[in-house]
Amino acid sequence: MKRERVISLHDTRNDSFDPKEHINFLKNAQRNAAFRKAFDTLAPDRLVLDVGTGSGIMAIYAALAGARKVIAVEKDERMARVAMANIRRHRLENRIKLIVGDALELTHGNLPPVDILIGEMLSTWCVVEPQVPIFRHLLGVVDGNPIIIPKRISNYVEGVQTQFGDSEGVVVIPTTYFELESTHPKAKKMTSRVIASEIGFSNDMVLDVSIQISLRALHPGIVNALRLTSITETCDGITFNPRDDTMPRMIVPLPEEIRLGTGQMISLAIQYTYGAGWENFVVRQN
Repeated sequence: MKRERVISLHDTRNDSFDPKEHINFLKNAQRNAAFRKAFDTLAPDRLVLDVGTGSGIMAIYAALAGARKVIAVEKDERMARVAMANIRRHRLENRIKLIVGDALELTHGNLPPVDILIGEMLSTWCVVEPQVPIFRHLLGVVDGNPIIIPKRISNYVEGVQTQFGDSEGVVVIPTTYFELESTHPKAKKMTSRVIASEIGFSNDMVLDVSIQISLRALHPGIVNALRLTSITETCDGITFNPRDDTMPRMIVPLPEEIRLGTGQMISLAIQYTYGAGWENFVVRQN
């Protein structure tokens, strides 16, 4: 009888995270606490839709917070099995319904009216993961006006000077990279840090992004890259910051080095498509 709780839309093959990668996500206590506080406040006695449930942690948090019902969606069959095992561990089979399939294929016929929409398919600036296209689709097919968790993502940018190669400069690879806690040396901050955009979710979001930014030099030198960061607000006043395992800081090369004097301004244009990957992220100097 328990197996009836797993509903398969179709077989899928995809490049989802390997199950062992999810362990790193689970160890991010700051992220988990921010989502859990949101559920404690908002989930009681509500119907929740959790897309990209992975290990099932967000669906379980919502159920433990008192959600009346949780519908969890996961397209990776390996992770769906993990999620189902975790749901059973907590004896929540009657509160959490697991759908194995692509959230982009859900329709009115698949879904009841939803009070809360959850998604933790996050990446820095929403460049890689499909959070925005999936939320846009679901907000166009679910009935009502669901509460969105996370509520908002604030994206920041600053100009930096970094070394795209070895310490002796023998080779250079000007490519986008993660700036992790273990990355040494860190890129040198050269300009002011500004908020480039805020992402709030709706069914009429435009997937192609175009942003104009201006940065002021803090001291003289060369700027050859941008540092991008995102801060996520799960609900009013509850946020979490970049971590190596979730939305890490990204260093993105400029097409050409820019030499600046103290106080000098630079104007840049940024274009990309939500969920399309860093290969589609373009920076130009105005």
